[in-house]
Amino acid sequence: MQKSILSPYDLLFAGVNGFIFGLMVPIVAKASLSVEISLILSGLTFSAVAISGILVGYVLYHIKPFFFQLSKFCATGAANFAIDLGVLNLFIVITGVTRGFEFGMFKAIAFVVATLNSYAWNKYWSFGDRADSDINRELAKFMTISGLGFVLNVSVASFMNNIIGQFVAIDPRIWATISAVIASISVIVWNFLGYKFLVFKK
Repeated sequence: MQKSILSPYDLLFAGVNGFIFGLMVPIVAKASLSVEISLILSGLTFSAVAISGILVGYVLYHIKPFFFQLSKFCATGAANFAIDLGVLNLFIVITGVTRGFEFGMFKAIAFVVATLNSYAWNKYWSFGDRADSDINRELAKFMTISGLGFVLNVSVASFMNNIIGQFVAIDPRIWATISAVIASISVIVWNFLGYKFLVFKK
């Protein structure tokens, strides 16, 4: 069962994940909307939001313990989501490419980077699984769940961007980001259930 005691580490880790999210926002805003946002201000703002989310999750813990764990997963997930979008948009800014095979490749790389970050945070914080006795098997299961999520993520993003995007009268840079957002949302439920009940189950 999820521990009922809210530790300083929970607030620190939530703040770090929020800060990561905040650092990615200016990259996405610059690439998609050509809007300049302060890195530090954005980082601190979302850090505060993430900490607030953990506190709400802890309050809801007293109704059902599941909520505290979910709040941690959401904080971690937000950071991973931001890393995914940030890396993707960084490639778009550098290359100027917003569609085609290259877009799918950029999305794949971004997803892999976010997944590696996800494993560490979810194992040691979100699901509190610090046992390393069978880490190879655990990592294999994590990569399997993430791999299926990866296929879903990249497929949805590529379909939305390369197929649907041809009929949408929106700036290609903005639509590329929208496609990535829709794809990321589509795998949230899959990942949480898979990690909780198959990878990090107690």
